[in-house]
Amino acid sequence: MSKLDPVDVQDHYDNSVGSGGAASEGVITPQLIADRPLLRPGNLFNTRTTDIACFYTSRLQGDPAKRVDDIHFHPGEKRSFRVTLSYNF
Repeated sequence: MSKLDPVDVQDHYDNSVGSGGAASEGVITPQLIADRPLLRPGNLFNTRTTDIACFYTSRLQGDPAKRVDDIHFHPGEKRSFRVTLSYNF
């Protein structure tokens, strides 16, 4: 197995429209990758949440002719479990 150097992931947004920072902010190390659980729950309590908030100008069918600047939300996933399968060679 090849040696991996740690990677520093930093948030680069200025938060000017109220969106949160990067959820993956931090340092990713080879040990963190190796210790990743095989079964990971997602949205364990099945709460209504948003995964991504995007700010852009849009106009939906039936809206007035003037375009609107707004934050658009993408819904989060429902309760789920993810299984990780890996093979090293």
